[in-house]
Amino acid sequence: MTILSNRKQGPSTRRIDVSDGSFFLLPHDAAILDGLHAHAPLSADLVSRLREESRRHTRTLVQGKLLELQAAREHSRRELSLKLARRGFDQDMVDTVIAESVEAGYVSDDRFARAFVESRLRRQPEGRAALSARLAARGVAREISDRVIGELVDLETETEALERALEKVQRRTADPHKQIAGLVRKGFPYSLVKAYVHGN
Repeated sequence: MTILSNRKQGPSTRRIDVSDGSFFLLPHDAAILDGLHAHAPLSADLVSRLREESRRHTRTLVQGKLLELQAAREHSRRELSLKLARRGFDQDMVDTVIAESVEAGYVSDDRFARAFVESRLRRQPEGRAALSARLAARGVAREISDRVIGELVDLETETEALERALEKVQRRTADPHKQIAGLVRKGFPYSLVKAYVHGN
């Protein structure tokens, strides 16, 4: 087994590509990098050391990226898993870091669901059914979404959301049938929509 390349990958990382198709991610200032150049042979002991160093550094990178994503906005566990995996991180490491972050309280599907529902009600008003479907698509368990929606969306809240959604729909069409269809697609109950559209 030999080294194919030793190259910079990002501001703090070096990537070591190996002849068997694997690679290692190491801190750019890691002492173990000394003498690691293209075509250099790798002993079993050195491979073991590289693997351990790479695992530690990858954990640090995943943790940093997860915290960066969470600082921007709350994410569900599934969203974080998909985003971190898309960045090329090992899925096992991603799963490990997410599980640790849930345990430490940095990641919470309950907290994400609350922030998501509150945001949707403010910006893109929808009914309970649509909110539930959107949370499910983001990997939030039904038990959590049902509880959060039940706590945040009562009849008064849903009616207020329906009023704002109706205003938007009315700007697009004056046809009551199309208004009703549009609002039902947004997850509002048909009986409530019909009464409200015909009553306004």
